[in-house]
Amino acid sequence: MNIGSLGVGQNIIKTSQKIANNKALIRSVIGEEYAVVKEIEDLGGFTSIKEIFKRFPSHYGAFKGESKAGIAVGRNYTHHIGLNYDEAKNIRQIRIYDTKYKDVGIYDSNGNMLRHYSPEETMALQRYKHDSKNIHKVMRYNKPVKNESEIRNDVDIISNMFKYNYKTSKAEKDFIAYRVLDDKALDTILSMSKDGMVYTEPSVLSVATDKKSVLQFMKPKNYRHVLRLKVGKGSSYINLDEASAGHIIYPQLPENELIFKPGAKILIKDRNAKGGFIDAELIQ
Repeated sequence: MNIGSLGVGQNIIKTSQKIANNKALIRSVIGEEYAVVKEIEDLGGFTSIKEIFKRFPSHYGAFKGESKAGIAVGRNYTHHIGLNYDEAKNIRQIRIYDTKYKDVGIYDSNGNMLRHYSPEETMALQRYKHDSKNIHKVMRYNKPVKNESEIRNDVDIISNMFKYNYKTSKAEKDFIAYRVLDDKALDTILSMSKDGMVYTEPSVLSVATDKKSVLQFMKPKNYRHVLRLKVGKGSSYINLDEASAGHIIYPQLPENELIFKPGAKILIKDRNAKGGFIDAELIQ
């Protein structure tokens, strides 16, 4: 017997068993009556196409019934599922969007719920994700927009989420995040009489944990004034890659975006830090 062939066969069996175990864990959350399958109808981008060929895809769909093939096209999906894996390809986190109730649930590797977002909260986060410019126009500049009442209601909903531990994540340790400042914030900070003063963000505070993620917002005025923000252990935030229904429904590259409660207070420590940064610390 060829030892190499035997090893390949054992690896295939192990992989198949792990996939079956992962699907069983998903069904333990949504219900045993559902088939958990790869969705292959969305081929609108490279990320979506890649999902089809992954042994351990980051996105699944679910529907009532069975699927021997493990794939589906054009089904009436009851749930969309986003997964995060550990290095051994065991599920670390399950993110579920219920297409009937329009809510989002986040679960751990044992199927225990970590966070839940109601339909109203899910929609508010989605609108922020896709319409943050108008939100900031209202909250930062007090400019009129067509859907101003809806925007103010969304901001209230997002703000209220921070009252509950099961709506937010807590920083397990200190970390650094980045933000490209809009003109008004930059002017306010640069006009401060000295370092050590506090800037209050009038809108939702959005930051990126990856410095490269803020490059798209660069322009000549703020190019050498990127906010480098220290976030302390225990700080509450919402991870939009995790909580956004859009990131669960459609395969997308991570954007590394976190949001903090509207009205966040930022201690400006050094406006001329090396590398073109404004060093600051979130003090809530």
